[in-house]
Amino acid sequence: MEVLVYEGEKGVQNTGTCSYDAATGTVNATGLPTVLPHAVYGTTTALINFYREDAADNVLDSFVYGISVDGTASIAVPSPVGFETYEFVSQSWGNSLSPQYDVYAACTSPG
Repeated sequence: MEVLVYEGEKGVQNTGTCSYDAATGTVNATGLPTVLPHAVYGTTTALINFYREDAADNVLDSFVYGISVDGTASIAVPSPVGFETYEFVSQSWGNSLSPQYDVYAACTSPG
């Protein structure tokens, strides 16, 4: 497992940790935020999104995971074809062609 830190369009956060379990086909995260330090859209509840990308940074899946009351999340993913990156991220901002977000936890498949 490789822990990734992004800069630029992806803000640096990594408040949590992430791992891919090939035996179960799940991506697991711990240490995700439950409360934001500031209100976003009128709430301080942290909303978690999930991204799955291939080795060329093409987004394969992206969806709203929701909230995590205990800072953990587990998501079933298809068997990777080559190297894949998994990210638990914040709500995005900016435009749809170049969204920006903070990465709370990221990891990779063995590839």
